[in-house]
Amino acid sequence: MKKTRWPRATWMGIAVFAGAAALPAEDWPQFRGPTGDGLAAATHLPLTWSPTQNMTWKAPVPGRGRSSPVLLAEGRLYCFSREGKTVVLQANKDLTLLAENQLEGPVFASPALVGSAIYLRTDSHLYCLQRLIK
Repeated sequence: MKKTRWPRATWMGIAVFAGAAALPAEDWPQFRGPTGDGLAAATHLPLTWSPTQNMTWKAPVPGRGRSSPVLLAEGRLYCFSREGKTVVLQANKDLTLLAENQLEGPVFASPALVGSAIYLRTDSHLYCLQRLIK
């Protein structure tokens, strides 16, 4: 059986779509979901989609994606690129850009969330991204 190779942009679009679909039900803070088993509590999700069927929205994101985006309860979607660019989006129909940042080095691994911190590995650094409240 021949394997289908999907372009990276397709996988990023699917990941964004799947993450946004899970938003009302639960956070999806890590690879394979909140319990690490790849299962979501959401129901009635589409089995098929195309530009004209079951697609609520899609939007380009800067950089070439290699890691999974993470979605938080406040509706913020964090995306990381191979070029070290980080993008924070509001997970709404318009996918509103909230912030762009640049890290030192490419991001290949999916981030991990612990409490209010995002742990992220580049090829040369380990980052802990956290909002500091005074």
